[in-house]
Amino acid sequence: MKRLSLRDNQFRIIDSGHETHVFDDPELDVVIVDAAPVSRQYYAGEFDPSAPKAPTCWSDDTARPSPNVPEAQREAVRCIDCPKDIRGSGSNGGRACRYSQRIVVSMDEYQDVYALQLSATSVFGSDSSGMPLQAYAKFLAARNVSAISVVTQMSFDRSSHTPKLFFRAVRPLEQDEFNNVRDLKNDPDTKKLLQFETVVPQPSSMPFSVVEGGYANGD
Repeated sequence: MKRLSLRDNQFRIIDSGHETHVFDDPELDVVIVDAAPVSRQYYAGEFDPSAPKAPTCWSDDTARPSPNVPEAQREAVRCIDCPKDIRGSGSNGGRACRYSQRIVVSMDEYQDVYALQLSATSVFGSDSSGMPLQAYAKFLAARNVSAISVVTQMSFDRSSHTPKLFFRAVRPLEQDEFNNVRDLKNDPDTKKLLQFETVVPQPSSMPFSVVEGGYANGD
């Protein structure tokens, strides 16, 4: 499995668990091929980026723990009742159980796909410096433009202490490029990248539901 990492505010390609390339440029042009629904993860203890691991408890729909979470590890029957969902239960006054969103992107000749885990700061909110993913998706939807039909530039917010991305449209895809990306979207291997178990989440590099032409609100 190939994915993009945002460690140290640099785009990095991780292939089968090994870092194979580090981009020098803080901006990266991609096509957003697909996105998973918003999810949540809770990690017991400190997260070690040098040794990624599966979370202790997680939810695929932000309502209840995933059926794949061992019963002994489930923090509550419903997320709304979970003590890890209370502000202050995590570091810096936040929630210990964090929202996340996985997207799949393609770049260059649009022959391959990469999973990318985004934090809430890269997805929600508003910022005068740029558009987080949700704001960008609304921008596209208001113009009846699908994210899969345009080249999107992802760039780091240099004022943020943790990896935070902004998104902006660069240009529409040429027809042959769009055909390649459409085929990638329909490929079963792309769908696998969106499945929770295929991606090792990273709380420091990590949310909204997919709608036609973009994404809907998540919270």
